[in-house]
Amino acid sequence: LSKRETDGRIKYGWSEEQIAWRRDTIAADCNGDEDVFDEYYPEDDERCWLVSGRPRFSMMGLKLMEQIGAGEKQCGYLVKQDTGLVTWSQDREGNGEIEKWDSPREGCRYLVCCDPATGADQTQGKDPDRTSIMVLMQGYYDPATGQHRNAKVVARVKAPFYGGADETAGHIERLSLFYGKCMVVLEVNMGLQVLELLKFCGVPLYKRQVMNARIGSKVEQYGFALKTQDQRRMTVEALATGIRDMELEIGCENFYEEARAFVTSVTGKDEAR
Repeated sequence: LSKRETDGRIKYGWSEEQIAWRRDTIAADCNGDEDVFDEYYPEDDERCWLVSGRPRFSMMGLKLMEQIGAGEKQCGYLVKQDTGLVTWSQDREGNGEIEKWDSPREGCRYLVCCDPATGADQTQGKDPDRTSIMVLMQGYYDPATGQHRNAKVVARVKAPFYGGADETAGHIERLSLFYGKCMVVLEVNMGLQVLELLKFCGVPLYKRQVMNARIGSKVEQYGFALKTQDQRRMTVEALATGIRDMELEIGCENFYEEARAFVTSVTGKDEAR
């Protein structure tokens, strides 16, 4: 028996005949997809809502990741001192601009990633675009415990964030300095003003190599850009795999809200509901 089948026997008293019917239905009518079966034959009211709307990401994976969490969350501010060092100032009332789940660890590798808002004209209205700024820690093997630690979101600017370019660049600079002057990966479909400010601050910026048709060779360009639908699909698929296999530690409630609302539409496009 699988874990789901074992749980079903304990919770609901499923018989062997019921389990056999369930397996046959998943294989014959649901293309082997247990989530599709759950959509049409939910075993409880919670699972019914979890799988409705053909979600792109594993709803059970998201649920388990959210239950495990990423440790205690602190809220506060990053303050740049006259010496150039950045220090953490916790707000005991839960206020502040930054949410933090883990402090910098010696020997660990970090990235600051930023998806800027599409522009001032898009940050107003009923559903305005917002800027997302997070710090990711690479997974690693911990010799002290003999265990592998998953990749983790260790900090982020509190969502939703609608700040301008100068405020965005300030948050990114302080987060980079706090986590060891780590590299910043900025999406450059938009946010070019943020890029110029970060270059001026001397923040280490990710560069990609692209083919320049005019000179017939590769050149370096700042930032990260999804130029084709294939690149977008590969990125979404990588995240879906990490969620399904629970290879990430994320404590941000806003992430789970958005991930649950990300679906595959009737046209086959992965997008927000």
